[in-house]
Amino acid sequence: MNSSNNSSAGYSNVGGADLELAIMTEIFHLRSLHWGHWEEGQELSLEGLRTAQENFTNKLAGLIPKDVKTVLDVGAGIGDVAMAMAKKGLEITSISPDPYHKNHFNEITKEFSNIKFVQSKYEDLDLDQKFDMVLMSESCGYFPIVEGLEQTLRYLKPNGYLIIACMFKTKEMKDSENYKYFHRLDDYLAEAKKRGLELTYDEDVTNQVTPSLDYTYHLYKDYFGPGLTLLAKHLKTDLGWKFKLVNFFFKRYINLIETTFTTTIPERLNSKLFKEYATYRFLIFKKQS
Repeated sequence: MNSSNNSSAGYSNVGGADLELAIMTEIFHLRSLHWGHWEEGQELSLEGLRTAQENFTNKLAGLIPKDVKTVLDVGAGIGDVAMAMAKKGLEITSISPDPYHKNHFNEITKEFSNIKFVQSKYEDLDLDQKFDMVLMSESCGYFPIVEGLEQTLRYLKPNGYLIIACMFKTKEMKDSENYKYFHRLDDYLAEAKKRGLELTYDEDVTNQVTPSLDYTYHLYKDYFGPGLTLLAKHLKTDLGWKFKLVNFFFKRYINLIETTFTTTIPERLNSKLFKEYATYRFLIFKKQS
């Protein structure tokens, strides 16, 4: 399947984004939303995850070419990467369609006059400006390949750069919703080349990011999974016949929820499966003038 043929709607609908952000920032007190970059021997812990995320942000900021002055930050998250770039003296325009992101982003970046936030999907973005660089940190999968690349070409200056840090499929996982919104790596590279974007840097960091899956699976297996099972048992006991009535009318949705928590999520957090079907890459493209 060529991901470039998918419609925009599926990529723009980031289901549960508000809940995910609330859990990551308010419960785990994480300062980033990306996967992180783990060093060899680094402890799998919450503090280790925070350190890995700092490593990731610093590494990404360190890849920015010296001639870059202005950046379009696509899918800005909660602002940690934007702040790292702003500290280097760059002028940043960050975008995200999520109002929760906007509020959190504006709060933590308010001291930086060289960061501007625009609430918009990338597909709908309409600015009268071109940039030295477009950055997509774990965001390129939220819109079709061709549409995203065409927008990028629209906003890049001649000889400008596209930097991507993202997950890509290397082959299809049959009968599974996991990795559904990952682009195939070979499709992305081919479409970029076709549009005059020369690949100048390609680093596979799969082994450095997948410890985040291992740690999250540990949390799910030891805490969230048993907690949800206990909650279901209590509801069944407390509601009695009402639970049977709810189950009768909403059996399809209850089965879907059960499948999600018993199969989909554990599969998604399986680092061995990820390495078999996907890859995490740092890519740098240069627009040919």
